[in-house]
Amino acid sequence: KPPDEGAYIAAEDDSEIRREPAARVDFAQLESVRDDGRNDRLIREPDAYTHLLTEARKLTPGDLEALGLAPLDPERISAEPALYRGQPFEVKGFLEAIEVVQGRVWEEVRGWLRTPGGRIVAFSVLREPNVELGQVVRLQGFFLKMFALETAPGTYVDDAIYIVGNRLVRSFLEMPPVEDLSAAPFDRARDHDVPDMVELQEEILYPVLSYALHLGAEERAALRAPEVTWRDLRRRPDEFRGRTVRILVRHVPGLEWPRQLGPGGENPVGVRTFTDGIFAQPGNRLIRWIGVEPFPKDVLEKTKLVYLTGVFVKNYAWENNRGEILNGPLLVPLRFDPFHLPKNEAIAQIGYAIAGMTLFLIVAFFVLVFRDSRKSEQFRREFLNRKRRRLDRVLADAAPPADGGKGTDPPPPPPPADES
Repeated sequence: KPPDEGAYIAAEDDSEIRREPAARVDFAQLESVRDDGRNDRLIREPDAYTHLLTEARKLTPGDLEALGLAPLDPERISAEPALYRGQPFEVKGFLEAIEVVQGRVWEEVRGWLRTPGGRIVAFSVLREPNVELGQVVRLQGFFLKMFALETAPGTYVDDAIYIVGNRLVRSFLEMPPVEDLSAAPFDRARDHDVPDMVELQEEILYPVLSYALHLGAEERAALRAPEVTWRDLRRRPDEFRGRTVRILVRHVPGLEWPRQLGPGGENPVGVRTFTDGIFAQPGNRLIRWIGVEPFPKDVLEKTKLVYLTGVFVKNYAWENNRGEILNGPLLVPLRFDPFHLPKNEAIAQIGYAIAGMTLFLIVAFFVLVFRDSRKSEQFRREFLNRKRRRLDRVLADAAPPADGGKGTDPPPPPPPADES
């Protein structure tokens, strides 16, 4: 096993397994370090300096935390530097100088940063960072000494704190809680064609996420927002940008996952892991969302539909696992509400209404049929009577005279019988 790899050590009761970093600071090698006056602070003691660089080279993510990483406290370190020598610290600040130099053993990156409080922190790391001057960076490493740093020819800062680490990373200073969305720079949003949509534009997203993070439960519950459609947000983004809107979406299982924002999860919101997800609508319409909390499964019903109330940021485009470019509105959720089917009482009332209507139609049908049958029978009888009377007249006209056609009058009737 390579000596630079760390080990995983089981506790005595086997209840947990903890990381045992490979880096080991030999405090005996740091006893030669002196930083009492300017002459002492002008030099890097070669043996102690190389030792800390060697141990910093072994560092992997999480190692310094296991060794007791703590935020840098300039005042305490300046008061008793020997007490904190070799201890791991973390500091954030604005990068003011950086250069690559060839050291005794490795190529090194040296420079300094300025903390928000104005203190200068000098550093040596082993990896060239992808950062620019003026950006906020995060430095983790071992405290070496108080250092006299030459910031310009003939200009020295005598109380610089020297940190030896593995690398610098791009970072952000934590922003104060955002309580008003007008603080977000929505005017910088670019989303009117796909090339502009591809960029997430985190500088807009961070204030909205901070607003969502610090919004109280009562405020969430009281939110009122206009109901919009996918088409509204896609075709008229400037009208709804930065506004809280409400939209009906369909949850698709498995289309949400944890994600980090900013390099190494460093961002001004101070949250390392967010939730990223995709909702669907009919017609292959997609809605992207990034939230400070996971999607609450308890709002789902049989329809898998939910109402999303959130802040519309921009239209966003991304590439899926099959290399396809997809796009849709990007929202930061503030609240999810279930989509309820009609209640049972309402369904029963609808059923009663349908049954009543059906019965009415059946009765009306039989009434109409019975009435039409009577009319039909009456019409048949009258028709036959008319036919019979017409036939009688025809037969009467066709019968021969009683005298054989001689034209004499018929004989008189016989006299009545004598009653006596």
